[in-house]
Amino acid sequence: MRTLATAFTCLFLLALSAFPQSTARIVGTVRDSSGAAVPDATVSAVNTQTSLRETRQTAADGTFSIPLLPVGRYEVEISKQGFQKVVRSGIILAVNDNATVDVSLNVGAVSE
Repeated sequence: MRTLATAFTCLFLLALSAFPQSTARIVGTVRDSSGAAVPDATVSAVNTQTSLRETRQTAADGTFSIPLLPVGRYEVEISKQGFQKVVRSGIILAVNDNATVDVSLNVGAVSE
């Protein structure tokens, strides 16, 4: 009985250690048209095959990181009040990829 419990524990830990190896991440920097960092912009990575959505805010220096994304096809949406929304599509993530999506936001109407 104890051997069986140990075997299941080992299998569980092995499965957990394999999970990060089958994921990828999207990183990048959001700037305005003058090149200044855009803090607190909303960045969403959307898997176009499963509709999985992961959302993060940019840091004070405009950078963002969305880790542990399942492999697949993604669209990245970047928005901030006062700027035009930007959508980047056709991002294909493979195992252990670090896709970089750098974006420049243009000033837009408050409703955009």
